[in-house]
Amino acid sequence: MNPNSRQVRQPNDSRLIGVDLLRAVAIAVVLGRHWLGAGLTGDQYLTIDTIAIEIFRHGMWGVTLFFVISGFLITRSTMAREPDFFALSFRQFYKRRAGRILPLLATSIVIGTIGLAFGADGGLYDYVFHDPNATFGAGFWLSLFTFTFNWARLAFIAQSSGWGLHWDVLWSLAVEEQFYVLFPLLVIWTHSSARLMRALAAAVAIAIIGRGMVGLSGIDGAYALISSFACIDALAIGVLSALLSNQYRFGARQSLMIASTGAAIAVSAYFSTDLVITPTILAIGAGSIIFGVQRPHAFSAKFWLPFARIGELSYGIYLLHPLVLYVIAPLLRGSNFVGGYLLFVIATAALAELSYRYLERPANRWIRGMGNRPGPLPAPQRSGV
Repeated sequence: MNPNSRQVRQPNDSRLIGVDLLRAVAIAVVLGRHWLGAGLTGDQYLTIDTIAIEIFRHGMWGVTLFFVISGFLITRSTMAREPDFFALSFRQFYKRRAGRILPLLATSIVIGTIGLAFGADGGLYDYVFHDPNATFGAGFWLSLFTFTFNWARLAFIAQSSGWGLHWDVLWSLAVEEQFYVLFPLLVIWTHSSARLMRALAAAVAIAIIGRGMVGLSGIDGAYALISSFACIDALAIGVLSALLSNQYRFGARQSLMIASTGAAIAVSAYFSTDLVITPTILAIGAGSIIFGVQRPHAFSAKFWLPFARIGELSYGIYLLHPLVLYVIAPLLRGSNFVGGYLLFVIATAALAELSYRYLERPANRWIRGMGNRPGPLPAPQRSGV
């Protein structure tokens, strides 16, 4: 297919188990990092605990994986839905984003507000709901409702490292929502695959240069982690993965080679602490994995389905895990590190499953159906976004 063409083939919108498995890995290491930070376990570690601690120390990179996956999925689902990708419907795009994001986000804010009103200072409460150095002023609340929370964290970084885990995880959601606002504008402005790819390549360069300038200036490294400009390369590489995978097809052997190479790149980057180039290398590895797992029936064995379900529920797990950690802490205090972590993950996944079935999916369908003509609602997209 000529990349200069503005026509984009509509991809098969079937669920990609391999992508869900990558999401499961991403959410697993994020939860691991927060489990490590909670300090609930005993001080006797087995070999497996030591290995897990080393993996979870780098769990911040799980969010980078999420950005790549988000860029890929939003592009793939939009291409599957729109007759002409470069003339997409703003109304439908934003309504679908609102339906997927807002119900659980609003619920999370309510939970956090209740926690602030009725919680007791000290211990795990400070870690989850109310950092003792944080101020919950107008700027904080405004940032939540304008999806600028990552910038609010940077603005107040001199006074506090954050507001508490329940709130602080929202920085990545703010980055994604800013991306979702700009994405359809960028698609329509570029008006062709070739120009869109060039714009995405420029975004990757901007992110690398921006993080490099943070390092040279000596300012807080958080600017190289949570500013929108520092994260845009991972989202851009996700979009590129969707565009390229829609243009090129490979056989099973070539796909396995691409995915394996991507996994090797991602693993080597994951254990790096460099803030300038590591996110880009990790994103390229993740994009290659995604590119290589799209052949039909990849990971279709039933063995993979429970792990893939963790990936499907990753949004709910991400927003709800601080609450679960706080509620079940009395049961896990002093536990074995890996054993307690597994119970934490299982409990969070169970709550996320309930949230998805009885809150997110019904609310999502209702929001997407607003303003439509009477009649049955369309089946939800199989892309999982």
